Amino acid sequence: MIRKTTENDIVFFNEVRNECSKYLHDKSTHTLEEARLHEHDLRGIALPLYSFRNNDKEIIFMKSDMRGEEYHFKNIPVLTHIGRGSTRGFYSDQIVIMWRERVAEWLQELQYSEER
Repeated sequence: MIRKTTENDIVFFNEVRNECSKYLHDKSTHTLEEARLHEHDLRGIALPLYSFRNNDKEIIFMKSDMRGEEYHFKNIPVLTHIGRGSTRGFYSDQIVIMWRERVAEWLQELQYSEER
């Protein structure tokens, strides 16, 4: 079931983000060696980043009037990012509103394609 995001969901998303950030690797900040994934028996892969600011043509998730980037795994968008959320209002910033609406649309498209 897909439903509209509510203010109560923010706590959950922050918890998930904080847990995942233990394992995500920002290659602009640390090298893979510095991330020390191997010490935890983890293997990292680099996900290709696509963004309109890079004039990428492989963009699937984002629409041309959106800001941000998307990351693909096997040519499928699996992650999207619009920047530091602490500087934007989740319910008031137009950039975030457009992103949230696109996420909802994308999930609807996925649900419809799986039902077929």
